[in-house]
Amino acid sequence: WGIALLRHQDEIVIYGLRQTKAGRKDLVVAKAAEAVLHDQSQWRFLTEAGWSKKHANLKSVADDMGDELSVDWVRCGKRRTLVMVHSEPLLGNGIMLRVASNPVGPFSVAKKVWTIAETKRHRKYFGGQAKAHKHLSPPGQLLISYVVNAHDFWLMAGDASIYRPRFIRYAVCP
Repeated sequence: WGIALLRHQDEIVIYGLRQTKAGRKDLVVAKAAEAVLHDQSQWRFLTEAGWSKKHANLKSVADDMGDELSVDWVRCGKRRTLVMVHSEPLLGNGIMLRVASNPVGPFSVAKKVWTIAETKRHRKYFGGQAKAHKHLSPPGQLLISYVVNAHDFWLMAGDASIYRPRFIRYAVCP
């Protein structure tokens, strides 16, 4: 829980990841008033039957997730769209984007908006940790960060050009 937070109306939406039997990750959702966010007993969890104090039978709002993500409202003219940014799952080389009309989805199928080219420099390199930074983004765009890592610690330790933040700008609005 807490992989991303979103202020929505008078509550905080709390996103979490749930491991599936197939080794993939689903996105699950809870919510709480900001004043009691620190007290998990006050949270409500989105289940197949609706909002509940119990976190059994959580409803998946997106599947095939990466390990980190961001969720932000982006305004395109008079229209507001909820935009999720995450890395391609299973150590892929893509930065993925999904949209929804409300904080609990349904979220669209993930669309690859960027290919992390640095992963082609070595077969043990992979990309990840993609997320948007709306507070640093101009209207209608998102500043997105990601890193490149290596499966081999000594390869990563010996190459100062990897495992540092990289940034792209993505135009959400046409």
